[in-house]
Amino acid sequence: MRAAILRLLVTLLLSGAVVNALAGGAAWAQRIDWGIDRPGDALSNDQRNRVQQLLGELRSPRCDSEKRRKIADEILALGRPGARRLGPATETLLGTQREKYYAAFHQQAGTLSDQRLKQADKERLRTWRQEVNSLRNEGKFTSENVHSQVGPAVENLRKTLTVTPREVLESSKDLEPLRQVVLDLGEILQRCRETLAAPPGEGQAGKSDPSKQDGGKGAESNDEGGQPAATKAGNDNPAETRPVKDKAASPPKGDKPAVPSKGDKPAPPPPAAPPPPAAPPPPAMEFAKLLDFDEQMIAAMVLPTTSANARVLIDNFRLRHRIEPEEALGLADLNVIRVLLGLSAVRVDVALCRAARDHCKDMHEKQFFSHASPVPGKASPWDRARRAGTSAGAENIAAGTRSGKGAIAMWLFSPGHLANMLGGHSRAGLGGYQGKWTLMMG
Repeated sequence: MRAAILRLLVTLLLSGAVVNALAGGAAWAQRIDWGIDRPGDALSNDQRNRVQQLLGELRSPRCDSEKRRKIADEILALGRPGARRLGPATETLLGTQREKYYAAFHQQAGTLSDQRLKQADKERLRTWRQEVNSLRNEGKFTSENVHSQVGPAVENLRKTLTVTPREVLESSKDLEPLRQVVLDLGEILQRCRETLAAPPGEGQAGKSDPSKQDGGKGAESNDEGGQPAATKAGNDNPAETRPVKDKAASPPKGDKPAVPSKGDKPAPPPPAAPPPPAAPPPPAMEFAKLLDFDEQMIAAMVLPTTSANARVLIDNFRLRHRIEPEEALGLADLNVIRVLLGLSAVRVDVALCRAARDHCKDMHEKQFFSHASPVPGKASPWDRARRAGTSAGAENIAAGTRSGKGAIAMWLFSPGHLANMLGGHSRAGLGGYQGKWTLMMG
């Protein structure tokens, strides 16, 4: 009964968090000025009536994927005027459908997690937790026991209690249709944004392709107690590219502006410059990847835990688009480990994430790998946290992986890093840049 009540509480909190959380932070989630009445984007009466008819069909519960695609194709064939009408209608509809799907997904994930807990051998769960927590409490993590005891215990707890998005979807035939509606609407909205971002006259924009990333190894740790540091061992990072601003051409020295001779008629004034085009929407994270990301975040929230931990996880979910996706996934995985071990969940500190990310950027650009930074005002982790407007009590650094979860996994098997991750902290910030990672805890 207690688990059911807690699940209902979390579901209610989640449903209220979804739209608000998605409205800020992520480039994809930022609202834009669709500017329906913008000069030059007018439609004829017949076109406006047809668009309104199609938007009504799009809102119909009977509208399937094929129909949604055809509606989008017809409206976006009108170019920017079509995108300016289809975009806001899709945005509103997507908000409703996404909230419905996320709440259903969370409920099903929680049900699956409860079933796993019910079927689990409780004595084994206690044994695995005790193996790790006894070493933690006594400060006895070693290179040997983190591999022989800690790693296997955490992995056993994961296999027994955690659920994956795929498992959640496969456990209920009702989720996939809801997901498809959200995916269709998200892709339509993305097409609208791309159409507005395209140069005038090019019509609707196509879909973007996802990029791929790779990974490697390497880590170092530090805390106020002077934990020993592991050596760096990472892969070469890809070359960084930056936009280069074109310098305006200047006239040769000695040249003077031409002066009209007497009798010449003054040149007519140049025509007024046309008004600047509307600012394009921010770069979009491909919607399918955004949906996968959110499903991973929700699946990480449903572990059996206390109501206090559940509220922290909900608050973190609200903040997920104020930091980078890999940072959010890494911090979510850190909390999975802590909750599996019966520890308190840590809150996401956005300022610590910013400080951590900035240190990674400094390490990459200035070619060093250390907790001590040569950058003035950023010498120590505590200086960097203070500059960001927060505080820290421990720091881990790593090199050679593109994944936030990969960095957490690397630190799990290093005694100093593990002690930091499982310490008595209440806040955490994770930042990454070009294969470098920093975790700060306070």
